[in-house]
Amino acid sequence: MKPKISLLFLFALVFFISGPAFSSGRISRPETARIAITGQTPGREVKLDMEIASTPLELERGLMDRTSLGQGAGMLFLFQYPAIQQFWMKDTLIPLDMLFIDEHGKIINIHRNAKPNDLTPIPSASPALAVIEINGGGAKLHDIRAGDIVHYKAFKQP
Repeated sequence: MKPKISLLFLFALVFFISGPAFSSGRISRPETARIAITGQTPGREVKLDMEIASTPLELERGLMDRTSLGQGAGMLFLFQYPAIQQFWMKDTLIPLDMLFIDEHGKIINIHRNAKPNDLTPIPSASPALAVIEINGGGAKLHDIRAGDIVHYKAFKQP
């Protein structure tokens, strides 16, 4: 009989502690921002609406379990310092293009149409400070290329 009481007590304690976090709004979607990506050809610019993932939980969850992503939308993953970044598609239900970005906002490399639920690591070609995920095929649709510049306050730009 004692194990049942202990288990019930533990469940009640976890519910009591976690309840306020959800109801107070502390666990929510990341902040959002509109970013611009400019090409090497004058006049080529794309504007995208991004969710900004910067907390450990946001960076871990990313776009997992989403069944769709709006056109012109995506997620910008910001890390504390540049490093070789590796992503995978565990629990990601839609194909994505991944844009790996250096500390100056320059797109280092693009991985196109990452397969949903694939556990194969997808690395940056060199140290990246950020990664953008958009709908699979979005890089081609918007003519986004390696060498283009992402404009956002986190990047060291003139």
